[in-house]
Amino acid sequence: MTLLTREQVIEQIAEKKAFYQSELSNIDLTSANLDRGQFPEAYLRGANLSHASCYKTDFSRAILRFANLRGANLINAILTKTEFNSACLHKANIRDVKATKVKLYGANLNFLEASFATLTDADIREAKGNNCNFSNANLERVNLTKAIIVESNFSNAKLKNAIATFADFSYSVWRNSNLTNANLSHSNFSNGDLTGANVVEANLLGANFTKANLQDAEFIDATLKQANFQETNVTNTSFLTANLEGANFTQIDFQETILQDATLENTTWHKVNFNDCIVENAVFTNAKGLTQEQKRWLKDNGALNLPE
Repeated sequence: MTLLTREQVIEQIAEKKAFYQSELSNIDLTSANLDRGQFPEAYLRGANLSHASCYKTDFSRAILRFANLRGANLINAILTKTEFNSACLHKANIRDVKATKVKLYGANLNFLEASFATLTDADIREAKGNNCNFSNANLERVNLTKAIIVESNFSNAKLKNAIATFADFSYSVWRNSNLTNANLSHSNFSNGDLTGANVVEANLLGANFTKANLQDAEFIDATLKQANFQETNVTNTSFLTANLEGANFTQIDFQETILQDATLENTTWHKVNFNDCIVENAVFTNAKGLTQEQKRWLKDNGALNLPE
């Protein structure tokens, strides 16, 4: 491995030379033009690439642990298996990147632009960010355990088979996103917008949907045991065959909501309206808080095992 200066790096990029496995720790490349540079497996621990231009730059399998990429342009960059653990990507632009198995553990992602990025199998555990844009990104099998990604945009993103347990996604937008078979247990979606989201067969044990908008979303066969629904918009939402055992429902209007064949054992209900709700074969064993009028309406419309 060789130790290079800023000037040598910029000069060698102009000459189209690669930096394969080069030792570039703590190098200062602030505002440098690194477009189309080749840094596969390079060691850039603690490097300063703030506001650098890295358009189509290859950082595959490179180490950028603790690196500063604040405001860096990484559009169309190759970040396959790149390590950004504990790095700062504040206001960085990774739109359209190829970043399969990228590592962003504990990274600062504030205002990250990641629309249309390929981030399959990415490790984003315990990362923190607000106002991030992951719209139209491919995040299949991503790991977002304990991440705090708030006030962010996941519209039209693909998160099939993702793991995002104990994560905070409050005030985030998930319109028409695909969360099929994702593990989202104990995560916070309060004040979020999941309009039209596909959440089929997902695990949402203990999830928080306080003041969230779930209109037109599909939670078919999803696990929502002990989930919290307070002032949640569930208009035309499908919970067909979903497991909602032990869930809490407060101040909810179930207008055109589908609860058919759902498991609603040990649920708690307060100030809810079932008019126009489909409840055929929904099981209400040991449900608490239902009025006698609601119990009669539910029974007349096909609900099962209503408490006396």
